[in-house]
Amino acid sequence: ELIAATGNGDVDISVAEEPADRVSGESLSIERLLWVGRPDGKAHSKRPLPLSVVSEACIFRPAVHAALKEAGIDWRAVFDNGNIEATMTTVRADLAVTPSLASVVPSDIQVLGPESGLPPLPNFSISLFVRKDDDPAVRELADHIRSAFIGAGHA
Repeated sequence: ELIAATGNGDVDISVAEEPADRVSGESLSIERLLWVGRPDGKAHSKRPLPLSVVSEACIFRPAVHAALKEAGIDWRAVFDNGNIEATMTTVRADLAVTPSLASVVPSDIQVLGPESGLPPLPNFSISLFVRKDDDPAVRELADHIRSAFIGAGHA
C-alpha cells in the first residue's frame, strides 16, 4: 500500500519491505526473514503450526506460506490484525510464532533457528521509495534516510 501510494504521489516517501529477489525501490538493506517465538516456548513444535502474521496484506505472508508448504508443515492462523504489538503479544504468550526481520526482533523474543524444525525464510529488502518530482525537501529527507541506514551499518 505504501509503495503504491508513493508511486501515485499520495505519499512523498516510504520505506517498505519487499522480497530481495524482486526489488523495485532503492534497497537500503537486505535482511534475512527469521522465525521468532517466546524464549523456551513450545508454539514452534505444535502442528498445525500456530502462526501470527501482522495482517493479510503483510508482504512476508506469501513467503512464509510458501516455505511452510514446501516443508510440508500445516499451519493455522492465530491472530492477524494489522498491529505488530498485538502480534508480538501472541508470541510472548506462546500462542504463536511469527516472522520478523533480524533488525527488529524485540529483545525479549527468541530467534528460532534450524533446530526449531521450521523452514528457512528468504531475504527481504528494506527499500526506499521517493515520489517522482523535484521537491528539494523530499530529496533532503530521502538523503537523510539513506544516511541513517549507512550510519547504522545497514548499507
